[in-house]
Formats: sequence, C-alpha cells, structure tokens
Amino acid sequence: MSLSRIQSLRLAAVVEDCADQLEILGHTLTVQIRKERGDSADQEKARLTKLRRDCQSITQQVSLLHVDLEEKQCITSLLQLGEEEEQKKRDDEMRREAKKELEKRNQALRIQHEETQEKKEKLKDLSKQARDLQHKMEDLSAKMAHRKKLEEKNLELQLQQTQREGSQAEKLLEHEQEVGPTVHTS
Repeated sequence: MSLSRIQSLRLAAVVEDCADQLEILGHTLTVQIRKERGDSADQEKARLTKLRRDCQSITQQVSLLHVDLEEKQCITSLLQLGEEEEQKKRDDEMRREAKKELEKRNQALRIQHEETQEKKEKLKDLSKQARDLQHKMEDLSAKMAHRKKLEEKNLELQLQQTQREGSQAEKLLEHEQEVGPTVHTS
C-alpha cells in the first residue's frame, strides 16, 4: 500500500513514538524482574520475562515499519507481519490438532495395551488351571489304575482262596468216600 510523503512521515512519527514507548516499557519490565524475589515471585518473573520478550519483538517490527514508512512510503512490512501472524496461527492450530490426534492415538494404544495385558493374564490363569487339571487327571488316573490292580489282585487272591477251599473240600470228600461214612454222634 503506497502512501503520500506527508502521510508516511506522519505515520513514521507515530510509529517512532510507539517504539520509544515500547523501549521504556521494556526497561521498566527489566527493572521489575530484578526486584522480584522469593518462590512466589517465580511465576511473576516468568510472566514479566515473557512480556519483555514480546515488547522486544514488537519493537523490532515497529522499527521495520518505521524504516518502510520513511524510505519506501509504504506499510508492506506491517502487511507481511500480519500474513506471518496468520500463518503462525494456522501452524499453531495444526500443531494443536496433531497433538490432540497423537494423544488420542496414544490413549487408544494404552487401552489396547492394557486389554492385551489383561488377556495375557487371563490366558496365563487358564493355562495354569489347565495344567492343574491335567495333574489332577493324571493323579486320578494313577489312583484308579492302582485301585484296579489292587482289586484284580484281591479278586485273584479270593479266587485262589476259593480254589484252595474247593480243592480241600474235594480232597476231604474223596477221603470220606474212601474211608467210608463215619457216623457222628452228638
């Protein structure tokens, strides 16, 4: 935007006055920062330091505008600054959105990780239960096999006992037949 020589000189004077006021404010902030003491003053110091940096940045931009007004009789640096600020805002918004998206993804990953851990624990528990049941089944099978052997042995002994008793009864019967009937007196 082009200005007349008089307009640009008037604006340059106003801008120069603003630059002077900003320098005074910067010095005042520097003095105030040095006066702050103690733990509670740390936040105030940080705030004042940020204000001082902002003043310095604005002073630089005002100086550029002053040079443009005096030499070129235009305000291109101001327009350029506005465009840069708009771009900076867009970039900041994109960064915030990207950060939010990243936080959402991280949260989803944390939840997924926790669910995976829970499933692992359940699987571990189920695996332990399966091993315990397998051991119990093996113990039960061994006990049943042992019991079956004992029962078979018991049956075999009973059969042998019965055969012996039958054999003895048979011998006794044969003996009685050979000897003849004996009379029992009671």
